[in-house]
Amino acid sequence: MNQQTKSILNRVLQNIEMYKKSEIDLDYLVNLLEGSINALEEKLPQEFYDAWFSSWSDLEICLAQGKQNIYRDELLIEIEKINSLVMSYISG
Repeated sequence: MNQQTKSILNRVLQNIEMYKKSEIDLDYLVNLLEGSINALEEKLPQEFYDAWFSSWSDLEICLAQGKQNIYRDELLIEIEKINSLVMSYISG
């Protein structure tokens, strides 16, 4: 994994922590996550993208429907999946 990818993925982890601490809202987090995946120059394994988009799309759909306050616990599960995915790729 190159340095640019590691830097972006580390930033993803920081953004997730900011969300958990209520420092940013879900809309901002979803946009940051989308920007992060789009900024990757290095091609990661397809399994990474499949797992990422599975969780990210659930976040985006819930946000688009305006149900982020109703499904906060479920959203945290999806966010934790992204967190775990990123951590597993960073640690190698």
